[in-house]
Amino acid sequence: MIGSTRASRLYRQMLVMARALPEARRAKATKQIMDGFHAGRDEDAAERVTELLHDATKRLSFMRTLVPPHLRPDFADGTQQGFQQYVVRDGRVEDGAARRKEKAKYSNWRQGNLDPDDVAKHHDQMRRFQFMDRPGGPPTGPVWG
Repeated sequence: MIGSTRASRLYRQMLVMARALPEARRAKATKQIMDGFHAGRDEDAAERVTELLHDATKRLSFMRTLVPPHLRPDFADGTQQGFQQYVVRDGRVEDGAARRKEKAKYSNWRQGNLDPDDVAKHHDQMRRFQFMDRPGGPPTGPVWG
């Protein structure tokens, strides 16, 4: 089989993941994995092998959804564990976090001096939630009735 190292690594990963499945699905999943890989071991066409490996990779990712996170085996070959962040830079999607804006070292809007943009934003949100410009005016407090 072409790409046998990738296929054997994927085969081992799938069997390890099958052992972590719940008891009711474990035997059936193991049999399906073994039968599927044994049926495709004599394939020589590169496109067919690529298609079979892609299908096996999709099945492995589905098996990961069936196994609780604390029971998933940790594969050291670079498969994704946890989460990843992606950023669009110059029209390309790249791995990594977004660049953070630095705060100004000096700001005129502090220590009791309110930023006019923050005040405008506050008033816009008060209008949005209908706390201003009501028919009866803004609420005056709780009404105990």
